[in-house]
Amino acid sequence: MQKGVIDKRTGLEQHFSTMDEIHVALGLVRFGVKRDDAPFVDWPTFKETSGITETEALALEQAGADMGADPLDWYAVFGAVASDKWTDIQVWSGSIWWDLGLYRETREYIVRNPLTGEECALADISPAARR
Repeated sequence: MQKGVIDKRTGLEQHFSTMDEIHVALGLVRFGVKRDDAPFVDWPTFKETSGITETEALALEQAGADMGADPLDWYAVFGAVASDKWTDIQVWSGSIWWDLGLYRETREYIVRNPLTGEECALADISPAARR
């Protein structure tokens, strides 16, 4: 499956075929959301309604299986989920997912080392801080 983005600096479209390519170029983040807070669809429904090809679906399923995942545990949302509905945020390190501790009132996040549980850094990732 090829994913593409427009490079804002060059105006050119970039395509990525692997998780590693996306990680290096853009970074990977995933968000946890309670089931009742978003209109989730399960993996079989996603495959039927998203426009993904069978080849692409099989490639994702194989990649997930290689990492110990079960596609029957996968859910997707078509569209945005408001940040106040997020319960977890994880960032891919290149080998493991790092948990970010959520502090809603201050919009600060503590990065915890997934191997030791130690706090590694404090980051403000509010929209104002990203400008």
